[in-house]
Amino acid sequence: MGLLFFSATKAHGFVPGVFMKNQDQAILHEIQKNTHMGLEAIDAMMPRVKDEVFAKELAGQSVKYGEYYEKASDRLSLESDRLYKDVKGKDLVLRSSIWMQTFMDGSSGHMADMMIQGVNRGITDLQKVLNHNRHASNEIIRLATDVMDMEEQVINRLREYL
Repeated sequence: MGLLFFSATKAHGFVPGVFMKNQDQAILHEIQKNTHMGLEAIDAMMPRVKDEVFAKELAGQSVKYGEYYEKASDRLSLESDRLYKDVKGKDLVLRSSIWMQTFMDGSSGHMADMMIQGVNRGITDLQKVLNHNRHASNEIIRLATDVMDMEEQVINRLREYL
């Protein structure tokens, strides 16, 4: 029975070590995607921000997103040559959308609302990946949890601008 279980496990790709490595990579790619989107959104908004305090808040968030992006990238580069590669069209769509949405309303409140919506989407996407990769290493799960905790703090600070 043990041999049958091992064969079935191997047949479905659940080989110990490889399976966990793939799960780690899936989470790290999502962290990269999430933090890249945060960095791009902030970068696209900054030229339109008129409130100096709000600009400093966004700049601080950008630093944190950059730190987590680097952590995920560094870890991926140790285990794989497959780093997250964003499709350039996505960046253009994001920037165009931000430009259009802030053209008529460039207030800090409106931009904070846009950021909150994007951050919530990032938290949801990261949680989905965590839920589908429960056998990832504790270190990688902790990193993802840290990113989501940081994003919850971002949302709480951005609410002050609504």
